[in-house]
This record gives sequence, structure tokens and C-alpha cells, in this order.
Amino acid sequence: MTWLDGVDRAQALRALFPDGDPSLDAIHMHELTFHRDGPSLALRFDLPAYPSEPPEKWLQAGHNTVQVTLALDGVRSVTLEGWGRDISGKLELRPGAALGFDCNFVTEGCKLTATCDFVRIAHVSGYHKAE
Repeated sequence: MTWLDGVDRAQALRALFPDGDPSLDAIHMHELTFHRDGPSLALRFDLPAYPSEPPEKWLQAGHNTVQVTLALDGVRSVTLEGWGRDISGKLELRPGAALGFDCNFVTEGCKLTATCDFVRIAHVSGYHKAE
């Protein structure tokens, strides 16, 4: 079982990574957005891997990173401790003990935990990350 199992709209990432689901072991978190509708929490982050055959428009634009917005819908609990400028670490997403999903992201300066009813891929795009 992988982190994309049970995630709605997973085919968006699986089409980019046909040899296996991308890892969440070293993501770079850009943004957390809380919405009262749902309620939901959106996580926008860079994946550590880039597809071996990216879309042509990404190549033409010079993109070198895949950026994902993951939406946690029906949020039941959230805790956030700390924040910063360079937030990189392992994101864990797994089925919850009862229903839904548990999400954990812990780095040296930030700790996010959340439980929700559903998870979906809200957006996938190419991005040019300066080295």
C-alpha cells in the first residue's frame, strides 16, 4: 500500500510517475491554507523527484520540480507548532485508526498533525526551483 492509495484524483501523479508513486520522504513545504468550507486544509509542497518524462510544456518552460497541492477535506483536528522559511521533511499520510486519514509532517522547526475524512490531489504543476 502506498500513500496515494485511497487519495482522490491520484491518477494526476500516477500518470507522471508510472514506475511507482513519488516519495514524500523529503518534500519542501511552501504553504498551508486553512478553509472554513469543508473544513479543509491545503498543503502546497515540492516533491523530491522529477518525472523521467515530464510534459513537454514543462520542459519548454524550464521546470525542474513537481509542485503538488494536497487537500485534506473534512478536517477533524489540526495542530501546528512552529513555521519558518526553509521547511523540508517527511510527510506521512496514512489511513486513520477509524475512518479517514492521519497526516504528520515533522521537521526541526515545524510540526503539523491533522486528521481528516478525505484526501485529494487538488493541483499538480511544474515549477522552476532555483538551485
